[in-house]
Amino acid sequence: LDEVSELRSLTRHLLAESPRFEQLINDTRDSFNFQWGDIKEGTALLSDPDFVKNAAGLVEEYTGLPRDWFKGKRVLDAGCGNGRWSATFCALGAEVTSFDISDHGVAETREACTGGTVTVLKHNVLEPLPFDDTFDLVWSYGVLHHTGDTWTGFQNLLPAVAGDGYFFLMLYGEPRA
Repeated sequence: LDEVSELRSLTRHLLAESPRFEQLINDTRDSFNFQWGDIKEGTALLSDPDFVKNAAGLVEEYTGLPRDWFKGKRVLDAGCGNGRWSATFCALGAEVTSFDISDHGVAETREACTGGTVTVLKHNVLEPLPFDDTFDLVWSYGVLHHTGDTWTGFQNLLPAVAGDGYFFLMLYGEPRA
């Protein structure tokens, strides 16, 4: 498994400047566009009452920050998908900026965050951010490993973290023996 993981990593770096890499990015965008547009129900989505009920507690657990910390804070949800975390941050009273590479993700996030203070953009995390803002929390949950260039995505997000801010990053990993 370690060898497979290392080969995948090397392949991604070798492809980074190629037309094939561009196709992989487009395929990823299309896949998530389908997912956020056509799969509206499921575990850990906004259609799941248990997820909605427990989402604020999960944010507390994952970040180590209490619920009352979020009120009035600026949060960037990088790769917001269907808006499940953006909606949670809005419910906690944060000012949220969200972006996703997919049209459906952007639309779903706008719909999910009605009543909150939110700005939603279409953006690819592999491109420099289209703003110079900094945030109290930059949140990227299960996104960067899908890009094929995790490091570039990370480097693009890092300047958005305020000097006294936090960066929450969740990546799926290769299985280890």
